[in-house]
Amino acid sequence: FPEFVLALPYGNARRENLKTFINLSKSYESFSNDGLYGFLNFIEYNKNNSKSVENNDSISDECVNYMTIHKSKGLEFPVVILYSAGSQFKTTRTNSFLLNKDLGVGMEYVSDNYFINSIQKKAISITEKKEDLSEELRLLYVALTRAKEKVIVTGVSKKNLDTLLSLLDTKADDYQILNSLSFLEWILLGCNLTGKNLSNDLFEINIIDRTLLPKGEKAQESNTFSEDIPKIKQHLNYKYPYIDTLIPMKLSVSSMKEEENIRIGKNTIDLISPSFEKEESELSLAQKGSLIHFILEIMDLDAIKKAKNLDEEIKRQTDFFINQGRIDEKDRKYIDTDILSSFYESKTGREILNSDNVLRELPFTLSVYAKELHKDYKESDEEVLVQGIIDLLYTNKEGNYILVDYKTSYYKDEKDKKRLIEHYTFQLKYYKNAVEKITKRKVVNSYIYFLNNKEAVEVR
Repeated sequence: FPEFVLALPYGNARRENLKTFINLSKSYESFSNDGLYGFLNFIEYNKNNSKSVENNDSISDECVNYMTIHKSKGLEFPVVILYSAGSQFKTTRTNSFLLNKDLGVGMEYVSDNYFINSIQKKAISITEKKEDLSEELRLLYVALTRAKEKVIVTGVSKKNLDTLLSLLDTKADDYQILNSLSFLEWILLGCNLTGKNLSNDLFEINIIDRTLLPKGEKAQESNTFSEDIPKIKQHLNYKYPYIDTLIPMKLSVSSMKEEENIRIGKNTIDLISPSFEKEESELSLAQKGSLIHFILEIMDLDAIKKAKNLDEEIKRQTDFFINQGRIDEKDRKYIDTDILSSFYESKTGREILNSDNVLRELPFTLSVYAKELHKDYKESDEEVLVQGIIDLLYTNKEGNYILVDYKTSYYKDEKDKKRLIEHYTFQLKYYKNAVEKITKRKVVNSYIYFLNNKEAVEVR
């Protein structure tokens, strides 16, 4: 197919655009599962916010390339057009104080309510202007040296025509260069033409009087806006008829805690903090929670059950995990052994230790009808894959499943406790549903264990 595209008009550009599209597709697939609708949003975002999606026409010989002078560095073209060469340089500094890496700070001098530029400020102003003009001169050099055959320069100036033409036979000394206001004036200084002769073997200058240019017709004002109101309302109230394409293919249970996250395109991407930030910053509440969850996952339950001194056993295992490199030494200060001891000493903890079947950090994938997830999908028969990780599942003495989800969230009072329970109940409902569907066995009890409050709350 790339060979076929290459044979078409503008084949090089078409092939490069195809490569860009494939690369973007691979990039999108690596982090998102929002389907076609999400992919189209991803392409639109890249078009508007980055350089990753752009027309690769610059590689074709059959087109006009439009670019900044900076972007043209290193490129060559048969013909180059430098337009708007009459635009004035922005070299004026109006700040009350100026900074320069060599000259320091230049401030205004205040005397009898008058503001006077100090010598220091004037010196910095002159220095900065020279540096700005040097950069403009470098840009002009780049622009004029991109052409292989011909350069066309256009520019409009507010200066008197005779004043501009006088630059043609004016010596281009330092004074003239420093006091020129635009590329156009510099170019005229460099032409070295005399009098009214506006051309030679190298240059040809054409002067167009703006008063002779044809005037465009003035747009007529319209008073028919009121007639468009029904049409505008119709557009604003439009509802996409193919609602199934807005349903996400896959969701995590944690993202479903907020109803808005169930809508496609609302899923968030958790970015991993760079290593230098991890080394110098304190752990966030979420990171501390993940640390406690990890310890509860890898703890040797048999050793905990046999331990005579629970605190010492937890400390011994923690030291062992740190020595193994499974936990970072700098995270030791965040491990609260009292929380862990209280958990294993609780009624729930003792049942776990006495159970013959304990499953920790149990991943699952469950197919759920979209209509069960959001009211907007009540007419849909589409299914959504729901993914999650169950903190702990164990069997009691009767052989029934008990589900436990630990939380490091802390509640201050009963009102706060009720709010957290309502917030997490939705999550445990899907955990329970997943276990019962996958194992074909009933979950008789589901608990949220608030580690910081040292309390297990049954969720029904």
